[in-house]
Amino acid sequence: MLWGQAIAGVVIVSGLTVAVTAPAEENAGHQLSVQQAHEAGARGLRVGSAIVTPSLDVAGSFDTNVFAAPNRERSDWFASFTPRLDVESDLPRHSFSIRAQGEFRQYATYTRENVGNASVAGTGRLDLAANAYVLAGGSHQRLHEDRGALVPVNGINPTRFTVTSGKAGFVIEPSPLGLRLDATIDSYAFSNVTLFGGAIVNETARNRVVYALQPRISYRIVPQYDAFIRAVVNRRQYGSRPLPDGLGRSSTGSAVDFGSAFNLPGFAAGEFYLGYLRQNYDARQATPITAVNFGGNVEWRPTDATSFRLDLTRSVEESAMLGSPGFLQTAVRFGIANEVAPRLLLLGSVGYVNADFARGGGGGGGGGGAVGNSNLYQAKIGAQYLVAANVSAGLEYNVGHRASSAALPNYTRQIIELRVRGQL
Repeated sequence: MLWGQAIAGVVIVSGLTVAVTAPAEENAGHQLSVQQAHEAGARGLRVGSAIVTPSLDVAGSFDTNVFAAPNRERSDWFASFTPRLDVESDLPRHSFSIRAQGEFRQYATYTRENVGNASVAGTGRLDLAANAYVLAGGSHQRLHEDRGALVPVNGINPTRFTVTSGKAGFVIEPSPLGLRLDATIDSYAFSNVTLFGGAIVNETARNRVVYALQPRISYRIVPQYDAFIRAVVNRRQYGSRPLPDGLGRSSTGSAVDFGSAFNLPGFAAGEFYLGYLRQNYDARQATPITAVNFGGNVEWRPTDATSFRLDLTRSVEESAMLGSPGFLQTAVRFGIANEVAPRLLLLGSVGYVNADFARGGGGGGGGGGAVGNSNLYQAKIGAQYLVAANVSAGLEYNVGHRASSAALPNYTRQIIELRVRGQL
């Protein structure tokens, strides 16, 4: 009762709803990066058998291209506030983790760009044996689409949407044979958009429910290396109202990957995989998306003061582009963190995201023809200073450039941000 009252009090102060997040077990096998270790000084408040950690990020930013426009760029200052509450269990068996988080952004001139996001999420773990457990959780998020998103609609305000999710899992860790089975459901609901001319765009046609099932079998070759095979099947079900192109976007997909995971404590951890993916659309005029699947993530810490991070992913995403039901997205990001002084970090990263839109085909109202692709190039550089164990300050410069042959604007956007983070 006491810890429940404490949580409720912090939530009321922050103006957020209590949320539940994945427990630490889902990050097991990954070492702390230099940046994570840099921020790990504050451990939160113990309330009974739980650790309660409220935090607040306050930032001031300057955006050179608020609307991600190809020309006649508009710049503006904006302030952002990100309160967060984390609650993690500290029990010998079983676990749970709770998070409430919001993001509130206020612009100086273009106040129609103001947004208020919030998330509600959660997972609990029930231990069945030393190497076996079950997971269950859910989440609710209120989000918005950034002006640089891969969507053709640009309304008076950013497009708002919600995502409600649930998940369950069963895990037997390698000893040496391991098994994991995850089931998820995600429901997307979009708000209608008002254009500058006064017209209303019915974005509810993008509402959908996504079901996914992912079994994974792993084998421990040696204590530091696992080999695995996993499969993914999904069903993406849209409502009865189609987008203006008349193209049905409901689909069924599958993927099979072979890979290896490794964990060298204090030095490197991660995994790589290679496989095949396919997404078949119910609409006969829609071209299926098929591709070689590959990806991975690696955290490498050659010294106590330096860490590198590589992330590579490939996935089939949903498209709101007329004439295209979806696109194949390939994303890669490389980052570095270096502690140049006891309290000072230098941070940098480069990234590339390619979106290759599938064709809707001709006939049947599909709106046919190729819609092209989009290439986004990103770079960030910044510094973070640890003022105290629970207070840090950072300065970051972020530049992005999109080159697109689809019906999306090319743009260059630069954001300079000064951020202060406090945590109990």
